[in-house]
Amino acid sequence: MYNDFRQTPRQYAYQEQQFWLRQLHTQSGMLALACILSILLLYLLQIIGPPLMMVVLAPITRWIPIDMLNELYTFGVYLLVFLPPFWVYARVIRFPLRAIPHDRLYLPITLSATGIGLGTSAAGVALSMIFAVLFSAFGLYPADIPISIPNGPITFLLFFCNMTVLPALVEEFINRGILLGSLRPYGDRFAIVVSALLFGLMHRNMTQFPNAFLMGLVIGYFVVKTNSIWTGIVIHFVNNALSVLVSLAVERMDPLGAIVSQLALFVLYVMLAIAGLVYLRFVRRVDFSIYPSACPVPQGMIYRKFFGSLPMVLLLILFAWVFFLNFSRW
Repeated sequence: MYNDFRQTPRQYAYQEQQFWLRQLHTQSGMLALACILSILLLYLLQIIGPPLMMVVLAPITRWIPIDMLNELYTFGVYLLVFLPPFWVYARVIRFPLRAIPHDRLYLPITLSATGIGLGTSAAGVALSMIFAVLFSAFGLYPADIPISIPNGPITFLLFFCNMTVLPALVEEFINRGILLGSLRPYGDRFAIVVSALLFGLMHRNMTQFPNAFLMGLVIGYFVVKTNSIWTGIVIHFVNNALSVLVSLAVERMDPLGAIVSQLALFVLYVMLAIAGLVYLRFVRRVDFSIYPSACPVPQGMIYRKFFGSLPMVLLLILFAWVFFLNFSRW
């Protein structure tokens, strides 16, 4: 098609754009279907899983604590809900998993990126508070996401892994590995924004969305700039681990001490972000720009085509409904 010498340059450019847009449209639909399947699997397992588990595993609950069984079940659900749908998506669009960048980490850069990530997390928490105030004016209150710390060293270790190690590995593999990597041909900026948006939406509530979206932008940026998914895994793990440890510490404090501690942590996160930026900009003299892609389609047209596919529209409607259901009204 493209070797026809009778075509004018304008006709060739138009046909090339249409080829890219058709690919993008198909990819958008397949990605939306993977997200929808993941959400449906999650809710299905949350509904039928616990009572079924109690019946099947009732004979062994006298030897294994129920909290430990819950953590093991959570581990299995996490893998089942996230890995198969997006692995199928990668296979269907023929995205090779070996294309996920995995350069070795360079400690000073990784520490600087992690500090910036923590500062971004602090900004995300502040933004969540602002959104909570705005929604409360309409009688909508974002649901709290309490963290229940289990007792027992083995159960706590499983809980800690489910809250830190597992999300860092699985979510980064999916969001910054498969999703971002498969969208990079259409531009790194586009890939970072879309993967961050879906990362935030997959948290399914307004309490976590601002933080997850901002963190997705920062993590995606550093994965691209360092050419390594390991950078994202480290940032994700450190952020989640500190959140769990802070929740554990605050649980044992009086209200005033908890507020003071969280404010001090907020200031520390901001200072770490500033230190990371100063190091990268003035010591390492890093070029923060993201280079444009070879995609011939304008960015505005790419966004319209990607979010205009029917499955993607249905996915966004589903997310809007799920977010609405997660508001409390009192």
